[in-house]
Amino acid sequence: MPRTPNRRGRRRRHEIAVQVVQDIQSLHVENTENTENTEPDTHGLHTEPAEHAEQSKNEPVAAQHLQGTLQLWKASSSGYETTCQLFSTDDTSFICPIMHEPTCSAVLEDIPATWPLEENACANACANTVRLACAHTFFAPALALHFLATDMRCPVCRAGCSEHMDIASVPSSVRPLYVAKLSGLHQRTIEQEMSNIDPMHISNVLSEIEVEMRLYAVSMDQPPLPLHTATARTRIIFGEQHIHDIQSSMLAVASSNSGVQDESNLPMTTNFAVHRSFQRLIRCMLGRHNVQNTGGMVRFALTHPLLPLSFRTNQLSTDEAWNDHFTPRAAAGTYIPFYCSNVGGTQPLAFLRSSYCTTTQTTSITVDVNIHMIINISSYVSDVLESIRESIRQHMTINNPSMIDIVNEETFPTLGATGGS
Repeated sequence: MPRTPNRRGRRRRHEIAVQVVQDIQSLHVENTENTENTEPDTHGLHTEPAEHAEQSKNEPVAAQHLQGTLQLWKASSSGYETTCQLFSTDDTSFICPIMHEPTCSAVLEDIPATWPLEENACANACANTVRLACAHTFFAPALALHFLATDMRCPVCRAGCSEHMDIASVPSSVRPLYVAKLSGLHQRTIEQEMSNIDPMHISNVLSEIEVEMRLYAVSMDQPPLPLHTATARTRIIFGEQHIHDIQSSMLAVASSNSGVQDESNLPMTTNFAVHRSFQRLIRCMLGRHNVQNTGGMVRFALTHPLLPLSFRTNQLSTDEAWNDHFTPRAAAGTYIPFYCSNVGGTQPLAFLRSSYCTTTQTTSITVDVNIHMIINISSYVSDVLESIRESIRQHMTINNPSMIDIVNEETFPTLGATGGS
């Protein structure tokens, strides 16, 4: 049935009315946005960058109305610095992400609850709240301690610098308190880390260390080249006292306030014995080699399955080694140093000590080792191998689950729990 003119007219009037309403609403929205964009900053605070707009939604409204003192907190070594807005407030809506409580009531042990504003014209002015450029607010003493102890990144959005804050950025009136607090934190961290050193891990490392002797004969080539002719090796002998001494030594070194330690200068663990059978064997081999191979050479080394670097002595002539270390000349005790140029340069990292006993006419051999370095290197290699194993296990689980049994504890050598200093 065809529509009547009256029905078409009513429909047309309805469409026009709807369009007018939509135009009015659009015009109202545009006017509102223009008004907001052109409104001056009546609070004296800078306009936030676009990337921080989302972060600012969660900030208390009062933050836009607070005046504060601006301070520059600087990094310890680089030229990085960040501008902090410090102010005092009783508003409980400012929640510190570090302390998880209002900045006006937060307390840190042994640290004042406020931050001095030395640059402020008002005497004894202090602040309890700090606002970073990223618009996140914190309890001022807690953020300063975080910057001093870890890095200068915002704990919320991680904006900032990876360096520690310079202690000189702390006001002089409270600087000694922060120095003492940092020292206490450092000591507790060290004690916690050292308590996690597993004695079984130390025992596993020690049980895999071997002392090796290699003999070389001189070839007839021109020039003569040393040819490897024989090898003898044995594992060191250790006891509970050695493990205790290692733990105590590592704790003492880590607790020192001398800064970063050179591992090659760390104290050695002494008097690791070697098996009597090995002592008799090398004395027999070395004596025979000295007689039968004029110009022969000998070298001692320390090896470990997870030690990619060799700890070894310089090559010695068999005549020198025999006469100076395995005959009555060695009665007063002699030693042969071990080196690893990759990590210690010319600094000895171990010693082979020999002492000839005239009563039994035998040579007693002990070994001194920089066990700190061996534990740290082997722990690192063990962690790398464990990471590789886990990656292979995940790959096989995804691509070929039937082969997962191939990746087991025997695929790579391990030492169980790691725990270097």
